[in-house]
Amino acid sequence: MLEQALGAVAELDRAVNGEKAPGAAEVVSIREPIERLVLRWRALLDPAELRLCWVAGDVHVLVDPVRLRQTLENLIVNAREHGRSPITVAVSTAPVGVRIAVGDAGPASGVGPDPVRNGRRGHGLTVAAEFAAAHGGVLSSWQRRDGGTVVAIDLPLVSSLHPGRPFAHRCPPGTGGAPVAGEAQVPAPAAAHIA
Repeated sequence: MLEQALGAVAELDRAVNGEKAPGAAEVVSIREPIERLVLRWRALLDPAELRLCWVAGDVHVLVDPVRLRQTLENLIVNAREHGRSPITVAVSTAPVGVRIAVGDAGPASGVGPDPVRNGRRGHGLTVAAEFAAAHGGVLSSWQRRDGGTVVAIDLPLVSSLHPGRPFAHRCPPGTGGAPVAGEAQVPAPAAAHIA
């Protein structure tokens, strides 16, 4: 019964935000849904707790936009529950794709090959790995030198129509683009290890 109620709340949230139910992948510009997600979270938090660093153009990917939002919300919730503010959502491009990274300012959030699972908790990284794999991408994570954790989803690019323009500010080194010298790469949970 609780799951039915949660499903009804999720359906209402989708209707209010003009989203479809989870379904087939479609070509979408990721800029608008990510900016909308960050603005919604900033309304719930102190705006200084969540930063968006956009160093990608108007990139298009083939994804289920509802599952993209759900996955990124899981990563933001994980960063809030297990890390310290500010949380940074960093979007950057590479020659073959786009990277969407969510990082916290430490302490380490327990990512790794054996995240602690207790009840329904601890499955967010597995869900994110499944999302990435289902859309031709990969999930990676690493520990920053300052103790923070970054979890990144790399997705293949459909097209990039415009040169990069910052939404808020350039991302400081180590906040989500890629591990920098001295930061340890941590294996992400494999989708195949789901119980």
